[in-house]
Amino acid sequence: GGLMPLIGINEVIDVTPWGGWEVTPRPNGASGDWRLGPLLAFGGRTELASSGGWLTITVNGVPVLKTDIVTRLRQIELRPDGLTFDCQGLGSVVFPGRKPSGVKHARFDGRALAVGAREGEAAVGVPTVESPRRLEVRWS
Repeated sequence: GGLMPLIGINEVIDVTPWGGWEVTPRPNGASGDWRLGPLLAFGGRTELASSGGWLTITVNGVPVLKTDIVTRLRQIELRPDGLTFDCQGLGSVVFPGRKPSGVKHARFDGRALAVGAREGEAAVGVPTVESPRRLEVRWS
Protein backbone atom coordinates (compact mmCIF):
# COMPACT_ATOMS: atom_id res chain seq x y z
CA GLY A 1 0.00 0.00 0.00
CA GLY A 2 1.13 3.34 1.24
CA LEU A 3 4.84 2.59 1.58
CA MET A 4 5.62 2.43 -2.14
CA PRO A 5 4.69 6.07 -2.91
CA LEU A 6 6.80 7.20 0.08
CA ILE A 7 9.78 5.24 -1.21
CA GLY A 8 9.30 6.91 -4.61
CA ILE A 9 9.21 10.37 -3.04
CA ASN A 10 12.35 9.59 -1.02
CA GLU A 11 14.18 8.83 -4.28
CA VAL A 12 13.61 12.48 -5.24
CA ILE A 13 13.69 14.35 -1.89
CA ASP A 14 14.63 13.21 1.59
CA VAL A 15 15.87 14.54 4.90
CA THR A 16 18.20 12.61 7.19
CA PRO A 17 20.49 13.43 10.12
CA TRP A 18 23.50 12.55 7.93
CA GLY A 19 22.61 14.18 4.62
CA GLY A 20 20.24 16.94 5.75
CA TRP A 21 17.84 17.95 2.98
CA GLU A 22 18.72 15.97 -0.15
CA VAL A 23 17.38 16.16 -3.69
CA THR A 24 18.13 13.85 -6.61
CA PRO A 25 17.69 15.76 -9.87
CA ARG A 26 17.36 12.58 -11.96
CA PRO A 27 16.03 9.80 -9.72
CA ASN A 28 16.85 6.33 -11.02
CA GLY A 29 18.43 7.95 -14.08
CA ALA A 30 15.11 9.51 -15.19
CA SER A 31 15.49 11.65 -18.27
CA GLY A 32 11.89 12.77 -18.79
CA ASP A 33 10.01 15.71 -17.35
CA TRP A 34 8.38 15.33 -13.92
CA ARG A 35 6.94 17.40 -11.08
CA LEU A 36 6.63 16.71 -7.34
CA GLY A 37 4.78 18.84 -4.83
CA PRO A 38 3.73 20.87 -3.18
CA LEU A 39 5.59 19.47 -0.17
CA LEU A 40 6.47 21.07 3.14
CA ALA A 41 10.23 21.43 2.77
CA PHE A 42 12.87 24.13 3.09
CA GLY A 43 10.60 26.14 5.38
CA GLY A 44 7.68 26.45 2.98
CA ARG A 45 5.53 24.96 0.22
CA THR A 46 8.08 23.44 -2.12
CA GLU A 47 7.75 22.12 -5.64
CA LEU A 48 10.41 20.23 -7.55
CA ALA A 49 10.12 20.17 -11.32
CA SER A 50 12.39 18.66 -13.95
CA SER A 51 12.02 19.86 -17.52
CA GLY A 52 14.43 19.57 -20.42
CA GLY A 53 17.22 18.26 -18.16
CA TRP A 54 16.91 21.13 -15.66
CA LEU A 55 15.63 20.74 -12.07
CA THR A 56 13.91 23.78 -10.56
CA ILE A 57 13.28 24.09 -6.83
CA THR A 58 10.47 26.54 -6.02
CA VAL A 59 9.63 27.59 -2.45
CA ASN A 60 6.42 29.50 -1.68
CA GLY A 61 5.91 30.18 -5.38
CA VAL A 62 9.40 31.63 -5.93
CA PRO A 63 12.00 29.70 -7.97
CA VAL A 64 15.12 29.46 -5.79
CA LEU A 65 17.50 27.49 -7.97
CA LYS A 66 17.68 25.71 -11.27
CA THR A 67 20.36 23.14 -12.10
CA ASP A 68 21.40 20.60 -14.69
CA ILE A 69 23.66 18.76 -12.20
CA VAL A 70 22.57 15.11 -12.22
CA THR A 71 24.14 13.89 -8.98
CA ARG A 72 22.41 14.05 -5.57
CA LEU A 73 22.43 17.47 -3.86
CA ARG A 74 23.02 17.06 -0.11
CA GLN A 75 22.96 19.28 2.99
CA ILE A 76 20.83 21.84 1.12
CA GLU A 77 20.41 25.09 3.06
CA LEU A 78 18.28 27.84 1.54
CA ARG A 79 18.67 31.22 3.26
CA PRO A 80 17.48 34.75 2.51
CA ASP A 81 21.07 35.74 1.67
CA GLY A 82 22.10 32.67 -0.31
CA LEU A 83 22.32 28.92 -0.39
CA THR A 84 24.71 26.04 0.20
CA PHE A 85 24.71 22.40 -0.75
CA ASP A 86 27.12 19.53 -1.37
CA CYS A 87 27.37 17.99 -4.82
CA GLN A 88 29.78 16.31 -7.23
CA GLY A 89 29.40 19.07 -9.77
CA LEU A 90 29.46 18.65 -13.54
CA GLY A 91 26.87 21.22 -14.40
CA SER A 92 25.47 24.66 -13.85
CA VAL A 93 23.38 26.28 -11.15
CA VAL A 94 21.16 29.22 -12.06
CA PHE A 95 19.66 31.61 -9.51
CA PRO A 96 16.30 32.70 -10.95
CA GLY A 97 15.46 36.38 -10.59
CA ARG A 98 19.02 37.32 -9.56
CA LYS A 99 21.44 39.34 -11.63
CA PRO A 100 25.15 38.39 -11.64
CA SER A 101 26.00 41.76 -10.03
CA GLY A 102 23.85 40.84 -7.01
CA VAL A 103 25.94 37.78 -6.14
CA LYS A 104 28.54 38.60 -3.46
CA HIS A 105 30.49 35.36 -3.90
CA ALA A 106 30.28 31.81 -5.17
CA ARG A 107 32.65 29.11 -3.94
CA PHE A 108 32.99 25.40 -4.60
CA ASP A 109 35.21 23.43 -2.24
CA GLY A 110 36.48 26.79 -0.95
CA ARG A 111 37.57 28.00 -4.40
CA ALA A 112 35.99 31.02 -6.06
CA LEU A 113 33.70 30.40 -9.02
CA ALA A 114 33.06 32.94 -11.74
CA VAL A 115 29.50 34.23 -11.72
CA GLY A 116 28.08 34.60 -15.19
CA ALA A 117 24.64 34.82 -16.71
CA ARG A 118 22.29 32.33 -18.29
CA GLU A 119 19.33 33.97 -19.98
CA GLY A 120 20.02 37.13 -17.93
CA GLU A 121 20.07 35.36 -14.54
CA ALA A 122 23.08 34.75 -12.29
CA ALA A 123 24.68 31.36 -12.87
CA VAL A 124 27.78 29.38 -11.95
CA GLY A 125 29.46 26.41 -13.59
CA VAL A 126 30.45 23.69 -11.12
CA PRO A 127 33.41 21.42 -11.97
CA THR A 128 33.30 17.65 -11.53
CA VAL A 129 34.76 16.08 -8.39
CA GLU A 130 34.83 12.44 -7.25
CA SER A 131 33.18 13.00 -3.88
CA PRO A 132 30.66 15.68 -2.86
CA ARG A 133 32.02 19.15 -2.10
CA ARG A 134 30.30 22.27 -0.77
CA LEU A 135 28.87 24.93 -3.09
CA GLU A 136 28.30 28.21 -1.26
CA VAL A 137 26.63 31.22 -2.87
CA ARG A 138 25.78 34.50 -1.15
CA TRP A 139 23.88 37.44 -2.56
CA SER A 140 22.76 40.86 -1.41
